[in-house]
Amino acid sequence: IFAQAMPLTYFEPYTAQGTSLERVSGPVYAFTSGFTRSMVVDTPQGLAVFDTFDSEFVAELKEALAGRFPGKPIRWVIYSHNHLDHVRGSAALGAQEVIGHKSVNQFVADWPDAIDDFAPVTRAVEGDVTLDLGGVEVDFMYMPHSHSETLYGFHVRGADVVFAPD
Repeated sequence: IFAQAMPLTYFEPYTAQGTSLERVSGPVYAFTSGFTRSMVVDTPQGLAVFDTFDSEFVAELKEALAGRFPGKPIRWVIYSHNHLDHVRGSAALGAQEVIGHKSVNQFVADWPDAIDDFAPVTRAVEGDVTLDLGGVEVDFMYMPHSHSETLYGFHVRGADVVFAPD
């Protein structure tokens, strides 16, 4: 039934593009693999990765980050929202801290098969907040009653970059 809603051929042009890690502005990078894109912020204290998608995406991301930032730890994983296509694979990054809406863990628990590669939120946020990630200020813009009750968009102040997932 999904194929009726969105034919698989819709994704073909994106799949052919492969992967890339490109600087957007200042410390902000975009990692793209096919149809999916994560934001990566390089800070003096480590890397912040926004959305992880699945284990295949994370394996490609880790390889790209190791090439561009050898030896630099992934300090934070940040979830834009609770949907499985944004949180899977996260456990493999070994982040020191996982940040997301206070309800992300509760919603992901509804899908027990996703738990094995999901890193639970360790620092819950609620509403609009600004966090200092290793000296880089990031505005978490809460968008309830939209795509998800846990949805955030992000503004990296010093780089003047907005990451607007889904």
